[in-house]
Amino acid sequence: MVKETSEEFRARMDSIGFLAHGRTRDIVETINHPETGERAKKTTDQQGTEITETDNRQDVMIHPETYHADLEIGL
Repeated sequence: MVKETSEEFRARMDSIGFLAHGRTRDIVETINHPETGERAKKTTDQQGTEITETDNRQDVMIHPETYHADLEIGL
């Protein structure tokens, strides 16, 4: 294994990108509400949860990950 110099290590560490304080960014867009047709604000977070806000209502659509497990039953 070849040892890297301190300059190489610093260059490698500087190439790593991150958001301050571990924050993630949500996607916010203005849409027409699918049911009522009025203007609404739709926010999608990093987990895929969609929040649609209108003047008098807030709809939340959660999209959980599906977990598949392999089961073996020995008899």
